[in-house]
Amino acid sequence: SYRSHLWYSLSQYAARQVGPSYPVNSEASRWDSSTIPGIFEKWIIRLGWECRQLDNMLILKLVILLIVANATPVVAREILGKRFAWPLDGGIEIFDGQPLFGASKTVRGVVLSVLVTVVASASMGLSWETGFVIGTLSMAGDLLSSFLKRRMKLPPSSRAPVLDQVPESLFPLLASQAMLNLSVTQIVTVVAIFFVADVVLSPLFFKLKIRKRPY
Repeated sequence: SYRSHLWYSLSQYAARQVGPSYPVNSEASRWDSSTIPGIFEKWIIRLGWECRQLDNMLILKLVILLIVANATPVVAREILGKRFAWPLDGGIEIFDGQPLFGASKTVRGVVLSVLVTVVASASMGLSWETGFVIGTLSMAGDLLSSFLKRRMKLPPSSRAPVLDQVPESLFPLLASQAMLNLSVTQIVTVVAIFFVADVVLSPLFFKLKIRKRPY
């Protein structure tokens, strides 16, 4: 049956994890590679091979840089209060009567985020250019999220799952893909880890009184 064939494919995938490398010998395949089940089998095996090749240390460093880039404005607000907290949009309102970004997005937050991320990148053995790209594009993704939330008439610092995490993690990874030779699997992995980390750490930061809200 199709179910038994699928189970066979999954078992073959598991067995081949101890194999030396991708690609797997096609003679061991149960299906013709031109059929849908055959393509599915090859995809599973390819995904497993890519996961085995991931540079776990690079993934960890990228997650840390994303957290640093996005946490720096929050920490700066708690330390500096309203000092140098000039609204990035100048307080203007556009066609829908809503702010462009909102008062929570400041020049101070963006500048410090980029600078701290550059320092963090260099301290972890990555180039300062990598830190600059990660910090800048992370802030660009954060600003896009704020822009879209204002268009949806959501107040500043309001919660919008996925929209709050994906742009600020995906944009910098796509921008640094060629620089760091990142694979699609690595990008998806880092975005997923950052998403989970943001969901888990935000309540913690709230309890530590670093964030004003538990999200």
